[in-house]
Amino acid sequence: MCQLLRFFALGAALLACPAAAQQSSAGPGGDGEIVVEGRRVEKKEIDAFVRALTDTPGHGQISRFEAAVCPAAAGLRPSQNRAIASRIRAVARAAGAPVAKAGCKPNMLILVSRDPREYVQAMRRKYPAFFKDPIDQPVHLQDNGAAIAWHVEGRLTQDGIPAKVAVTPTTRYYLSSTTLSSRLTPPTRPHFLAGILVLDVDSLGGLTTTQVADYATMRLLTRTDTDRLATTTAPTILSLVDAAPDSQVPVTLTTWDFSYLKALYGSQEHRFANSQRGQMQRMMRKDLQSPKRTK
Repeated sequence: MCQLLRFFALGAALLACPAAAQQSSAGPGGDGEIVVEGRRVEKKEIDAFVRALTDTPGHGQISRFEAAVCPAAAGLRPSQNRAIASRIRAVARAAGAPVAKAGCKPNMLILVSRDPREYVQAMRRKYPAFFKDPIDQPVHLQDNGAAIAWHVEGRLTQDGIPAKVAVTPTTRYYLSSTTLSSRLTPPTRPHFLAGILVLDVDSLGGLTTTQVADYATMRLLTRTDTDRLATTTAPTILSLVDAAPDSQVPVTLTTWDFSYLKALYGSQEHRFANSQRGQMQRMMRKDLQSPKRTK
């Protein structure tokens, strides 16, 4: 993934004009302060929200970053790119996700383009490795026109060690560990090696860098499919890009979003999806149904 930086120079004509997003000012939602919006909710709403954002089959596994995340942005003004990356770092750290030190090699990219699909096609031609996992399985692109997101995944053993890859007779993962799996503990688990989000500049008009960063955080720290939002009424920053013109959109992460991130990164990682999802629902109920507090 170290080649991710080099791709910033690819297709410069496809990058957005510099003033696409407004620079967020100091204050609520700025760097160093995590501000969320929310309301008191019921158990069934929380459970539905978690199910909507984790559509992994019950005997599958929910992915997340286990290596430290290193965000980077391109396509806007340098100061805006830095503000987006800084905001993502702050939210990720507050939610309990691992965050890399300054000067790290990016594994989370936010790219703003005049033509996201053309940009992704150019990227696929130039760096095909960004579109398959270590055993050559293709990644799944979530493309709604205004935003295209995907993750490159690897697998870890129960001890958190990268699973070995065998190339004969077919490319596959294999284990040499004596640790046994069970109905509750699968032998390996998926994790994100990298996450990439390409945004259409026309969808960002009038938005702040905080809004863009928070949307990107929810798309890349987790695997979320915005098409599934129709199954929940919860307020979420994930509605930002798809919102109708002149409609009200969150100005930052909602309470739901932040609670979801904390639940995902605070849950036990070595479980099947049903078990992890249930734990996340319990964590969110405890968080959202408790007295409100300032983050």
